[in-house]
Amino acid sequence: MAEKETIICPVCENSEFKEVATQGRDYIRTHTSLCTRCGFLYQNPRWTKEEISAFYRKKYDLLYRANIGVSKFSPKQYEAYKYGYHPVYQRIKGVPAIPKTSVTILDIGAGDGYNLDYLCQKLNADGKFAIEPSLAGQKSLLEKKIEIISSDVDTDWDTNYNSVFDIVILRHVFEHVHSPNEILKKIRSTLKPNGILYIAVPNAYNVGSDWVLRGFFRIVHNYYFSEKSLKNILTKNGFSIISMKSGDSFHDSELYVIAKPGDYVIGKHDADEVERQLSYLRPYINTETKIKYKLLSFITFTNRLFYLAKAKLKQSLFSL
Repeated sequence: MAEKETIICPVCENSEFKEVATQGRDYIRTHTSLCTRCGFLYQNPRWTKEEISAFYRKKYDLLYRANIGVSKFSPKQYEAYKYGYHPVYQRIKGVPAIPKTSVTILDIGAGDGYNLDYLCQKLNADGKFAIEPSLAGQKSLLEKKIEIISSDVDTDWDTNYNSVFDIVILRHVFEHVHSPNEILKKIRSTLKPNGILYIAVPNAYNVGSDWVLRGFFRIVHNYYFSEKSLKNILTKNGFSIISMKSGDSFHDSELYVIAKPGDYVIGKHDADEVERQLSYLRPYINTETKIKYKLLSFITFTNRLFYLAKAKLKQSLFSL
């Protein structure tokens, strides 16, 4: 059984929480809870850093990125792919602070590097840096001449990169990290004074077409941000919001923010947020606990296993 730890709310530092559900994707027991002070939805208790790190090394690519290093897109296909970095480029390209040339980018959770490569080409970037734990991802990054500065975002990688980066990207990574406040401090110190931070996360108020109990809630997601909680954790760590949006023509259920180094501001916390978040989740949970939907969920799970097995075979053949 995986070792667990209980944490305080990273947004408001309250220690009291209310458990919402214990079911998660792939039938891995996942404790999703609500902070009783600010209504932040997060995993508590959660797996320890050691446990989740082992999961990333051994199982993450198989369950979540089975095609890492294998999938290839033509430029036309890539720009129609909503999970790539084409939306990132379209969202940030107009930010005045981004230099016209010699851009330096850090991609945290860079995967196999295809996304970072695309963004660097579009922004005329010549500094390509990555943090990536996956061995398959690291191999692919090195092949693309992307400098890997760490395999773990919780190391002291920041000490050698003070005011270096024009852009730091965390696309569907911030919900995974173990220590969000500490990571934001590191990012702020490594951004240039006019640098920007781009974060995209699942939206706690828009699960889209996903299942909640067997899809949206998952062991690798420590946090589920709303516009309010994402803004509060950023401003308390010295970031100013340039723009924030929940859903657009690229991705209807994605919450993204573009921020820059700014003042340190403690946000206001609304206890009514607890009931608002519960009111949003309750209909999904009530529906998905019915026998009919449990059966549909199991069928979806078995179909997913079949797809993953095919992808694993494809990856094995690709590596020959």
